[in-house]
Amino acid sequence: REIRNIYFHTRRPAAGVLALLLESLDRVIHEAGAPRQERCRTILAALLTQLRHELTAETEHDATRQDKTAMRIKSYLDHNYFRPDLDCTRACDALGLNRTYGSSIFHAAFGIAMKQYLTALRLEAAEALLAGEDRIKIEDVAQLCAFASVSYFIKVFRARHGVSPGEYRARKEHTPERASVSSIPV
Repeated sequence: REIRNIYFHTRRPAAGVLALLLESLDRVIHEAGAPRQERCRTILAALLTQLRHELTAETEHDATRQDKTAMRIKSYLDHNYFRPDLDCTRACDALGLNRTYGSSIFHAAFGIAMKQYLTALRLEAAEALLAGEDRIKIEDVAQLCAFASVSYFIKVFRARHGVSPGEYRARKEHTPERASVSSIPV
């Protein structure tokens, strides 16, 4: 009866808990009266319950830790995307993470690769600058949004919008609504 109520809510059972389990198992196995199979069923049920709890708690703990880590990476990228030296490796280094681990949990949490997310942040900032009232040069937009070169910026921009940054700006100038800077992630 005692063993049926054993259920421990710790990540790793303490030595005293393990000793109690062993003592109870020994008592149940050597107990006279009930058939051996019936006596062992109780201890087996308690062990399985404990094992299920340990495995579930470990997974939930890891998932929570991974989600928090993914959010830390996202926040870091959101606040530093404009830095020209920032790439996925440097972001993970700054947070004390292995790049492979950081990339995999970021992708699992958000469904997008870190590099794609960083590029999307930079493109959104560029879109806002191009659609704004200030006529900032394309070269300056590329530099302000931390693209490695103007040609790379134009290539990536064209892939996303189907037009060059200059054509995008011209279309936005002829459109009554302008994009707001508030859409830039901060």
